[in-house]
Amino acid sequence: MRLYYNDDCGLETFAFIVREASKFYGVRTNKVYGVSRHSEVCKARRLSMLIAYVHLNLSASQIGRLLNRCHTTVLHGIELAKSDSSVLKACDTIFALVELVKTPTNSTD
Repeated sequence: MRLYYNDDCGLETFAFIVREASKFYGVRTNKVYGVSRHSEVCKARRLSMLIAYVHLNLSASQIGRLLNRCHTTVLHGIELAKSDSSVLKACDTIFALVELVKTPTNSTD
C-alpha cells in the first residue's frame, strides 16, 4: 500500500512513521499510542515525535493530539530523543522511508 503525504495535517505519513518506528523497536503500534512506559515503546514513541516535529513540521500540539499527549510531553520526548544515540540512528533509517512515502511516483496507465 502506498501512502501519500497530506500537506494539511500529515496524518497518513504520521501513521506510517509510527508503524515503522514500532517495527524498528519490535513493539506493537497500539502500544505507541497507549500509555506503556516500557523502554522500547518509549523509544518508538519519541522517535515518532522527533520525525514528525523535524521532518513533517508538525507542531508539538498537533503531535500531542495524534498521540493523546500534552504538547509539553511531546517537547520533552523530542529533547530526550535528540540525546539518545540509538534513537538518532533509527531516525535516519525511518526518515529515508518517509521521504520515499512523501514523494508520489508518476505512474503511467
